[in-house]
Amino acid sequence: MKRLEIYLIVLSSLLGFLAFFLPVLFVRDMEIVGERISFITLVSHTVENTVPLPTAALLFAVGFSLGTVGPRVWWLVGLSTMFIFPIVAICEMIISPTSHNLWPFEFLLYGLFSIPAIIGSFVGSRISLRKIKPHRKRTEKKNALK
Repeated sequence: MKRLEIYLIVLSSLLGFLAFFLPVLFVRDMEIVGERISFITLVSHTVENTVPLPTAALLFAVGFSLGTVGPRVWWLVGLSTMFIFPIVAICEMIISPTSHNLWPFEFLLYGLFSIPAIIGSFVGSRISLRKIKPHRKRTEKKNALK
């Protein structure tokens, strides 16, 4: 795997979190006052206050933009947008075994939210490949004529 592809996967995980966090930040009042703020509590409050439609639109946009940059790994870019959430859920289950009693449904929900990003990265990769292919054909014709 190339370095660019690894960067895309890490970037898609971070942008996937932001796709969840930004609608919550602007649409709903997320109060964490009185709690010790950590990344785990921030992620769990973000998931609890999810705004589905803007989040799905942002996940599609993240998948589309990163799919155009890395068309070879479009499926992995789309899947990795939701990578942070199951990891944080597993960390919370280790810290507090009584939390996340319905974790299979939670993980199914994460899978459903990854669908817009996967579709967006697929569409972006196809657009990117269309731009590349005509250039390749012209270059091959020039080489054949020589």
